[in-house]
Amino acid sequence: MSLIDLTFALLRNLTGLKRLEVVLHGDLTRRIRTPGRMGGSVYTWFIRNANPGRIPGMKALFALRGIEEIRVRDLQLEEHLRKAKRNPSPPDFADYMICSLDDCHVQLGKVLEHFNLVLMDAQEGNVNHELLEDDAWHMQEVFPASESA
Repeated sequence: MSLIDLTFALLRNLTGLKRLEVVLHGDLTRRIRTPGRMGGSVYTWFIRNANPGRIPGMKALFALRGIEEIRVRDLQLEEHLRKAKRNPSPPDFADYMICSLDDCHVQLGKVLEHFNLVLMDAQEGNVNHELLEDDAWHMQEVFPASESA
């Protein structure tokens, strides 16, 4: 167990906690990897290991209850998304999530947005166990629904 898991678990003792924002500094973007060049000089990227639930401490947040506003942000991802949104082409993830770097950032933005919605549902006891147990949900076009849906 990491130290952050222990720290986040202590948040349950803060009974008056109503808002929580966890700010990451590139924890998701650093998980984007390149297998190298494919088809000449073009680099391709993949997000196989970029599941936000695999970041230390994230699972502990799903045990919290009663927080009115909770979310996880990744500042580097937000910066990359601002740049990626200038390219309006839709991402194509047909080949095991191998994509352009911009497309990977766009997909991770969607993943983190969904993660935050499900995390918010967990505050009322609606914990999405599939999201916490499936290491590959973030690579699918359709994400696991929240338990309250």
